[in-house]
Amino acid sequence: LMEGGELLESIIEKKTFTEKEARNSTRCVLSALAYMHDKRVAHRDIKPENLLLSEHKDLNSIKLADFSFAKYVKKRNSCRTLCGTPGYLAPEMLERFPAYDVKCDVWSVGCLLFLLLGGY
Repeated sequence: LMEGGELLESIIEKKTFTEKEARNSTRCVLSALAYMHDKRVAHRDIKPENLLLSEHKDLNSIKLADFSFAKYVKKRNSCRTLCGTPGYLAPEMLERFPAYDVKCDVWSVGCLLFLLLGGY
């Protein structure tokens, strides 16, 4: 149903994005994460392969996918599992102590934004 495919395909095709395109796509991801984080759910695997476009080249319609690592976070810093994609992992996930919570997703969005603007 998401006819635009993965964001990764757009990154490979386009190489770099304008600041406006990067801002719009990041805003979609942050909006979805804000909803999840309000419900205390951490996605834990934010990466271009898990972001889908509803239409080809429409960066204003990005949706989150692949919730296989998602976890309900009962209390602050209660996650200790090492999971996700290495290039997008927050440092606190790698340390596993003192632990992490929903904020780990924000680091991954920063990595994503760097990829969109830098092209690598």
